[in-house]
Order: sequence, then structure tokens, then C-alpha cells
Amino acid sequence: MPEPHEVLTPFVAKAKKHFNAFSNAFEVNHKNPYTPLKAQKDSERDEAFVAFRNFVEACSHRRNPEVAQAAVKIMGIINRYGWTLWRSGYKTETAKIDNLVADLEANHIEELSVMGARDWLDELEAANADFKEVAMKSILQAEDDPTLTETRVPLESALRSLLSITELLNESEQTAEMKELIESLNEAITPAMATARAAQTRQQNQASNNINPN
Repeated sequence: MPEPHEVLTPFVAKAKKHFNAFSNAFEVNHKNPYTPLKAQKDSERDEAFVAFRNFVEACSHRRNPEVAQAAVKIMGIINRYGWTLWRSGYKTETAKIDNLVADLEANHIEELSVMGARDWLDELEAANADFKEVAMKSILQAEDDPTLTETRVPLESALRSLLSITELLNESEQTAEMKELIESLNEAITPAMATARAAQTRQQNQASNNINPN
């Protein structure tokens, strides 16, 4: 009859294999190469929005009444979408800028022309497009990598199998060492799976905040 450790060896190896896969997925999730670039592009579009907004506000103080009136009107449109919209989350900010630009281009070309604000708006639109492009690449990168969901389930199964075979061995040959091993496995599995599920939840929450590029 094989020794207990000989019976356990393949179960331990399987659990280790799936743990390594989960660990790699966890690391990849936190090391997406596009994450810092996405933050940079977000900062650039923040600057573009503030520049456009401040230019419009400055125009409202012009002595030329036609320019000042056009600026006041555009300020009202900006306020509608959020005077400080650049402080919003990625997804919300993107949608607001898209809607602001679409509104201005569809309904307020004359006012933009009077103020000479077209270039400022074009820069904002371009900065938002740059952000969306990087956000899409970030999403595609994540889709190519193993997910926490894909790796957590087999890890949990392997750990449960290891615990089950250990308990069976303990029934046939009860020893202090086997009892201690079972207790250790129970203590390790529960928090490990709780941590895995928490990491998965964080990943899903982050995904829900990603930009919808369409």
C-alpha cells in the first residue's frame, strides 16, 4: 500500500499548478501595459477640456459684445455637461465629452466661429479620441490574458480535491500529522478562496468602469 505522502503528491502538484496559473493571472491583471498610458491620455484630455473651457470663459469678458454673448451661450452648454466633468471617472468623462462635442458641432458652430474656439474644441475632441484608442487596446490586452475567473475555479477544485483525499487518508490511517495537515488545509483554503473571489470582484468592477469605445 502506498504511503500517504505518495498518494498526496499528484494532488499537491495539481493544486500547485493551478495556484501558479491563478497567481500569473492576478499579476497580469495588475500589470496591464496600457494602464499608465491610459492615465497619461486621460490627463491630456483633462488639460484639453480645461483649456477649452477657460478660453470660452475668457471670451465672455471680451469687450466685443458679439464674442462675449457667444461665449456666455457656450458656457451654458458646458455647464449642462459639467463644468468640472474632467474630474469624473473614465467612462463618464468620455461620454460627457463626446456629447458636449456633438452638441456644439451640431448646434453652435456659429458661436464657436465668432469666438475663434474651433481649434480648442478640435484639440479636446482629438484628446478624447486618443484616450478611447488606448482604452480599447487595454481592453483587448486584458481579453488575451487569462482571467481570474478562468483560473480561480480550477484552483478551488484542486484545493478541495486535495482536502478530500487527505480526509480519506486520515480515515484509514489516523495520525496526528494527518489531522494537523487537514486543519492546515482548511485554514488555508477558506481565506485563499475569499481573497481570490475578492480579486475577481475588483477586476469586474474595474472592467465596468472601462470606456465603451463605441
